[in-house]
Amino acid sequence: SNDGVGGQDSQINLTSGRLFTRMPWSINYRRRVFSSDTDDRFGRADGKVGYVLSPRFRADVTAGYDEGRYDSLNDTSGFRWRLTGTWTPTQRTLFSLGVGDAFYGDDWRLRFRHQHKHSVWRAEYDVKVENARQEIVDGQVVPFEDAFGNPLVDPLTGRRLDIDVGSAPLVDDVYVRDRFRLGWAWFRGRNNVDLDLRYDRRDYQSADLDTQDGRISLRLSRGLARRLTGRVRLDYWNHKEEGDPIDAFDFNQYRARIGLNYQLGSRTNASLDLLRTDRSSDNRLDEYTENRVDLSVSYAWNRGL
Repeated sequence: SNDGVGGQDSQINLTSGRLFTRMPWSINYRRRVFSSDTDDRFGRADGKVGYVLSPRFRADVTAGYDEGRYDSLNDTSGFRWRLTGTWTPTQRTLFSLGVGDAFYGDDWRLRFRHQHKHSVWRAEYDVKVENARQEIVDGQVVPFEDAFGNPLVDPLTGRRLDIDVGSAPLVDDVYVRDRFRLGWAWFRGRNNVDLDLRYDRRDYQSADLDTQDGRISLRLSRGLARRLTGRVRLDYWNHKEEGDPIDAFDFNQYRARIGLNYQLGSRTNASLDLLRTDRSSDNRLDEYTENRVDLSVSYAWNRGL
């Protein structure tokens, strides 16, 4: 159980052991309270049974019930099921596809990962019921590993690298979220390339509002010298809203960052970054252009963090 500000998340999982290697099973229960004040919550109970056809193929059947209690224009509860097939031809490749049905409609799930020499491809798709606060809490603010599964640290400074986390609009409502991720990473010697595509569609359950966010991010870095690293990041963000609210707005945002990092000592680094952001919108109050220069000097007290 995990208590948060204004909410609670409780989860129970019972999983089979070594006696069921051919037909593994699990029983799962999760209950999320989105708001303690309004008692908005969502619960899910299900059971999953798998069958290992071979070391490379596995099939799983999931069946259960979803129960939502919150203001909604649609039904919030109902039975759910999903049939999933998983293929792992090698230790470096995994493909999993699930097809099913739930109270909100089709319940698809996709997982793909393939590593080949110096590159990694990855893709994910799933559907969740949540609100803005829960999405922010679940988001990965501090990265722990890169696309290759290695600790995510700057190869020159030994420090963890930061990432930008895109969150939902701060609307006080529960929504069904379709989430898709597609990424490619390449690493060789002093060069790093990371391409990330994201798409989120949120169907709000009380407000007559749907939002769509498409984002593309390209990150490049190269070791220019023993202590000097150069980096470039390009971002594009397209936001759309469909519904009746008067303050609905769409925008396109472009962002470019170029910077240098210099290792002054074993624990001290200096960074210089130039950043430009340009957002265009039909809502003139939401349009802006920003030019920024960031200069920082940092000292790592504990390089193990």
